[in-house]
Amino acid sequence: MSLLNLLFEEEFSEDSEDFKAVVADASKDVEEKDKPAVKAMLKDVFTSNKKIGDILGISEAREARLYVDACKMYESGQYPQAESLFTLLYGFRPSSDKYLFALAASIHRQERYDEAMMYYFMYPSVKPEDPKGYYHAADCLRNLNRNEAAFESLGTALLYTHGRPEYEKLGDTIQEEMAALEAIIEKENSSKTSKKVNKKDSNKTD
Repeated sequence: MSLLNLLFEEEFSEDSEDFKAVVADASKDVEEKDKPAVKAMLKDVFTSNKKIGDILGISEAREARLYVDACKMYESGQYPQAESLFTLLYGFRPSSDKYLFALAASIHRQERYDEAMMYYFMYPSVKPEDPKGYYHAADCLRNLNRNEAAFESLGTALLYTHGRPEYEKLGDTIQEEMAALEAIIEKENSSKTSKKVNKKDSNKTD
């Protein structure tokens, strides 16, 4: 979560634990003599408006090849490897919706639901009014047993499908999932109420 935390920090500090963790991760396969250069490059990224791709001089063609490679890894089930490349690509172009979504999906596939959820909720910042981020965040929330929050996220996703033919099928799916989830929530709430009543009756008996 260190990279994600850095993206949200109001004021950058090279002494922060998050920055140290990002530097350590980026430098783990780098020779000792080259580690200061890696740290300097990352500091430049987080203290300026530069993109990693611009600093490294990565061409658009090379960037496109990396994306194809990352997609192949994802499709073949190599999710950790795909995540590494998507993280790199997202660093190149933080405004790219496809890189951000692919990164979230690769983390989601590894069942790191908390982290994937955060990236999905960031998705509307680069692609406003797209329901997919909220829809997939809801699945993460369900897996975290946060059913009411998942229901709300599905509701938001549904709003962004209204009147948009390209999302008609997704809208139908969301409505079905909301109905099923609503039944689960009602059952959970009913169970909680029953337990409270039984506890009160037990206290009266005592």
